[in-house]
Amino acid sequence: MLQAGDAFQVTSYINLQNVNAEKREAFITAAISLRQENGVRRAMRDEQSFVVMKRVKDLTQAKAIKETSEQLDNLRATFELLLR
Repeated sequence: MLQAGDAFQVTSYINLQNVNAEKREAFITAAISLRQENGVRRAMRDEQSFVVMKRVKDLTQAKAIKETSEQLDNLRATFELLLR
């Protein structure tokens, strides 16, 4: 049950572990660009499989739901063309 003052965090990430080797560089390039747009400062490592794309903290429940939808739409728009 929600309490007054509850805060939510929304974090989106991608998993590069099973990306086809021939598409991996394109995914990494797109991920780096999107992370920069989202203000993520931590550097990506080549061996890293889970990559944080965006993290937003201290949201109300309604804002967290909206942020989740926006992050998913942004991930889809960024990576959809690379999957073909």
